[in-house]
Amino acid sequence: MKRGIFLPILFCIFFCNFTSILAQQGKINYLLDELKVARADTARIRIFNELSVAYRNNDIKKSYDYAQRALVIADKNNSKKGRANALWNLGAIYYRQAKYDTAIIYHEEALEIRQKIDDQKGIASSFNSIALIEAQKGNYAKALGFHLKSLNIREKLGDKRGMASSYNNIGNIYIQQKNYDLAIDNYERALKINQEINDEAQEATYLGNLGYSYMLKKNFVFATDYMLRSLNISEKNSDNYMIINNFINLGNTYKEQKKYPIAFDYLNKAMEKAREMNVQEAKAEIMQIMADIYLAQGDLDKAIENASQSLSIAQQVKNKERILNSSNILYQAYKQKQDIPKALLYHEMFATIKDSIAKQTNDNVYAELEARFRLEQNEILVKEQKQEMELMKKLQAAAEEQQKRQRYLNIGVGIIILFLLIFGVLVYRNYLLRQQHNNRLASVNHELRLQKEEISNQRNLIEHQNHDLKERNSQISKSIEAALYIQQGILPNKQKLDSLLGSDNFVIFHPRNIVSGDFYWIGQLENRIVLAVGDCTGHGVPGAFMSIIGSTLLDRIVRLKKICDPSLILTNLDQELKTILRKEREQSDNGMDVGIICLEKNDIEWKRVIFSGAKIPFRFIRKGNREVEQIQAVNRSIGFVSKKEKDFINHEIYLEKGSQIYLSSDGYADQDNVRHERLGTNRFLNLISECAERPMYLQQTYLEDSLQIYQGNAPQRDDIVVVGLKLS
Repeated sequence: MKRGIFLPILFCIFFCNFTSILAQQGKINYLLDELKVARADTARIRIFNELSVAYRNNDIKKSYDYAQRALVIADKNNSKKGRANALWNLGAIYYRQAKYDTAIIYHEEALEIRQKIDDQKGIASSFNSIALIEAQKGNYAKALGFHLKSLNIREKLGDKRGMASSYNNIGNIYIQQKNYDLAIDNYERALKINQEINDEAQEATYLGNLGYSYMLKKNFVFATDYMLRSLNISEKNSDNYMIINNFINLGNTYKEQKKYPIAFDYLNKAMEKAREMNVQEAKAEIMQIMADIYLAQGDLDKAIENASQSLSIAQQVKNKERILNSSNILYQAYKQKQDIPKALLYHEMFATIKDSIAKQTNDNVYAELEARFRLEQNEILVKEQKQEMELMKKLQAAAEEQQKRQRYLNIGVGIIILFLLIFGVLVYRNYLLRQQHNNRLASVNHELRLQKEEISNQRNLIEHQNHDLKERNSQISKSIEAALYIQQGILPNKQKLDSLLGSDNFVIFHPRNIVSGDFYWIGQLENRIVLAVGDCTGHGVPGAFMSIIGSTLLDRIVRLKKICDPSLILTNLDQELKTILRKEREQSDNGMDVGIICLEKNDIEWKRVIFSGAKIPFRFIRKGNREVEQIQAVNRSIGFVSKKEKDFINHEIYLEKGSQIYLSSDGYADQDNVRHERLGTNRFLNLISECAERPMYLQQTYLEDSLQIYQGNAPQRDDIVVVGLKLS
């Protein structure tokens, strides 16, 4: 009977854990799918930041990469909120790696931006993150202050999830101050609020902290119960950091009960996870607990080995509490080994850190008392100054009253006479000033009328010129739109490419202006497919017209003349283009670079590929390989007049199905970044090699994203076209 009940329960536990992992991966997959179709930079910034959060507990490198990509696009678009969120994510990543000095720089910059844009929820989050770092550095008074600021904002916003987090973090501060009852009170508040919003992932954190508090109070029954409940939820949600924390706490609990084999079992599990995730702080804590157990068992060498490693990591991350405990274990171990010099060395380190922590606490208390004393002294001083000022005012008022009476008696009549004289002078002077003012007004009015007429004439002229400019701009815009419409109609669409090349292909086509001087062309002659990529001289409308000429001539040569040999196509294209360009003048600066390949459309395993190029090379990757191979083109352009013209040469190779081929103009490799550094051909080929194992549509996304990140805010230098396909 018992066996029949146990198996379904075991299956349910496994199914819950599995579905939770699928749910987390499902969220990541959803975000990745959303990223593929997102075109607006604001949406891409949001998705990159959410992916950084989603990967943080399982893949810290991917979390960092997505935060950096969000930061680059946010800076490009001057998105302050997006930049603040990306900086906050980077700070959280460095916090997980125990790099607290670096983490706080990112969090303080994020806080400054959020305060400028009045992002209250973000401000609360930044206060919370800074508080966590200050707590790790042993600055508990500062940490508590930041947590209370964060809690105050979250209560005003009604942010229950944030309130629960703040109560939990305040509980952590009380744990460090050994006030376990207040810690438990705050953890229970956090757990109660969390149950209202049904956040299972955070429930694991609050249960784990309650378990740790009861362990410190020596209530091991309650402690183990809370920790196992937390471990079950964290394993269900694949929260590796919380799993490590629960293994450590369970190991510590059994250590306190002197059940060392069980303690070592949990601690070894924690160490395996910590090494897998490279969590330095966790490794330091685990080795400290192991050292404490070895010391209790009398195995002094292992105690010293583990305590030394714990101390080394604690010194790197500047965790004073960990340095204090590890140095004390080393002192006790060396003391028992009768190694007095080393025992004294670590006892001195222990005492120094202990005094430092105590001094920091005392400094905080002293600073608060000093501030209160100064405030009280200032209030007393201000009160005394007010009393003195009131007395001085009364004495001064009495003296002034006496002086007034005496003055009125001595000079009363004189003042009246003087007043009358002054009044008469002022009246006369006012009359003269009024006359002068009237004359000036008449002159100014005349000048204003003249200026008004001149302004009216100039306004009419400007309006006429603006009208002419609008007409011209309208005509130019219509011309460009017509050129764009024509070019889009001539370029092969996706349906045509798929029908001739198969669906596994891509085209990256980015004009520098509205229309492009680069183009791509495809045609079929019986069972042979001809694919061409061209780079015409000039940009914008002139380059677009050249590209239209190129496409038209290729249609004539392949479809009408029935030529599919790449070198002959280039020869005919060169001759016909020269004929067209010489209609009005003997020499022309217009021409194009072209690369052409000819494929046989059949079902055999090995495909024959014939290539010939005019300054555009042919690149390919053989099946099962990632190395990009290259066949150089003839160093000669189409349409230019030269005394020594080289013949176009065919290159014939056989490639297995699944091999990948690429044709591109030089626009991608010639793109600069904001420091005017060219991306270059080698970097371009490396990017193709890096994404060679992906499907073609993902290669397109990778190459476009890589170009955008490298380019940053720099302007596009040239038209860009890249065509890639997989032989099928």
